[in-house]
Amino acid sequence: MRLTLFVSGLMMMAAACDGGSYDYAGHNTDDYFALDGERSWKYRQEDLDVEWRMEASKSGTVSKGNTEVVTIDYSVLDPAELLYSIDWSSDSSGGILVHGYSVEDGETVAFDEPVGMADSPMKPGELVETITNGMTYTSELVGVETCANDWVTEPWDCLHFTVSDGVDDDTSAPFVGDWWIAADWGTSRFQPAGYDTPWILSEALWSPTED
Repeated sequence: MRLTLFVSGLMMMAAACDGGSYDYAGHNTDDYFALDGERSWKYRQEDLDVEWRMEASKSGTVSKGNTEVVTIDYSVLDPAELLYSIDWSSDSSGGILVHGYSVEDGETVAFDEPVGMADSPMKPGELVETITNGMTYTSELVGVETCANDWVTEPWDCLHFTVSDGVDDDTSAPFVGDWWIAADWGTSRFQPAGYDTPWILSEALWSPTED
């Protein structure tokens, strides 16, 4: 069961009156989590004591009705080692959803109902709550924040989401934590539960899917 909870209404109305960066309808969140074409992203840890890098890359797409579900593998770079995979979808009708995940040498979970990371459109301060597979997940659009990374010289404006399962430690699902996502390119920074510092984008690749 998914619920969208409206909070901080007065704050959002005031921001709109002051010329905030979104209109009354909110942000089209699916534009910030693009999954089209062939895509990969590389990240380094903000904690400079962590020398290994992470790569996220599309590894497959399946259709569920009118929804395209894309699997993204998250792996250690050099030497390559798969850590976990997350099944995502992102479109204007469903927003940003997590359909399942698998952890290397661990569990594989397919959600009875996809977990909502974001509705589309969505405004800062709104929450999406999903009750599925005996768990309650809550995602909040915290706001629009400047999020610098190592790939571009000018910082992006990102939507900052916090996804919680009520536990938020290294036993949590890999999508639980904080995400900063930018229009067209996706995740600029993310900090999974159990990490003290975020992963920061160092390189992104995109090419259109060939027929």
